Amino acid sequence: MDYLFTFVISLFEWIALLTFPVVFLGYPYRIYIKPILFLSIIMSVASLLLRFTPLATVFVIAVQILLLLCLVKWLYKVNSLETIVISSIGYGFYSFIQLLITEVVKSISTVNYFKILFSFSNLPFLLRTITFLFVMAISYLLKRYQYHLTDFRHFLKTHNQNHQFRAIVIINSLLTFLFICLSVFAMLTEQMNSKFSFVLYCVIILFIILSIYLILHTQFQVKHIIEAKKFYLDQEEQTAIIVEKLKTDYEDHFHAILKLCERESSTLLIKEYLENNRLLRKKAASWLVESDFRAGLENLDELLYAFLVNKRKLAELLEVAIVATAEIQGNVAATLRQVRYLSMIMDDLILALYQSPSSVEKKIYFHVHIGTQDITYLISSQLVLDRLQTNLKLFDALQHFKQDQAEVETELKPVRLSIRCPSL
Repeated sequence: MDYLFTFVISLFEWIALLTFPVVFLGYPYRIYIKPILFLSIIMSVASLLLRFTPLATVFVIAVQILLLLCLVKWLYKVNSLETIVISSIGYGFYSFIQLLITEVVKSISTVNYFKILFSFSNLPFLLRTITFLFVMAISYLLKRYQYHLTDFRHFLKTHNQNHQFRAIVIINSLLTFLFICLSVFAMLTEQMNSKFSFVLYCVIILFIILSIYLILHTQFQVKHIIEAKKFYLDQEEQTAIIVEKLKTDYEDHFHAILKLCERESSTLLIKEYLENNRLLRKKAASWLVESDFRAGLENLDELLYAFLVNKRKLAELLEVAIVATAEIQGNVAATLRQVRYLSMIMDDLILALYQSPSSVEKKIYFHVHIGTQDITYLISSQLVLDRLQTNLKLFDALQHFKQDQAEVETELKPVRLSIRCPSL
């Protein structure tokens, strides 16, 4: 009966341990409920079986950590860096709370560490239950108030990571596991001077190590702000390019009309020139009849909504229409990096359509499919495109998408782009 009760308590502990990093890093929790439950059952059974082995407790914990790393990578379907961080944050934070509670009990009583943590008395079960409830309560508050390290999670998922930050994350995670083992070793060693102080130092250092993740998140937020400013400056530059292009075109028309004025029957020649170059049109082109820039965008997230509205306004200046549709089946949001790359693609297509003959349908079809684990952008046009018709921003953007793990399918004659971006 004691072993059954131990298994149940262990199951709850592992659920709390695995829940905290998923919520803290901002992963969609509903998707990970089943993997968390399955992994918790496996780890609880493994922990119970390891109790019957002759291995020392420190080595048992080391085996648990290695098993946890393997199962997290397999069941969560994440990369190696995410695996290390998720496991270290979960195991580290849970151990930190448990050791903190243990230190409080030890400081106000005469019970030794071994009886607090590993005996079959009511005290260890009570402490483990309190730890489980405390960690789950913190996880609930983080989810309720939407406090997530999303920028840090995005860094973990991208392939083009800063090597310095990557090294810091790996070292920090490994130190977390090291100090967990050191603290347990200290508590179970009978002959050690200042054992209480050593364990307390381990708890303090463990707290500092976990705090480094918050510091890294702040650094990534700063980088995110810098990217946003760069995106704004890129938009300013693109607007200046378009204005300059329009100015050049109208100056060319002006000079051409001046030349025609020097010839005989200039009136007929000028009229013919105006008609051929579509300069007499007083009403909007047929593809610009729809002037509602917000049509079809009502349920999109704010970033993607603002992007498409602004692009529609810009395209209308160049007599190009953007037909946008959306299919929403999940809650994956577009990132600033994705919008930045989409802007490069759309700007290239808008300019190319503006410069194309009137026989070409001047429409860009933009469809976004939002799923539970990915977001897909479908961009198409009747425009037949090659590299000589663009300033290469479109191709640079597609390459950036690929570097961010997106699946890209490209056709240029006519333009058909499919970009599937996994959730970050």
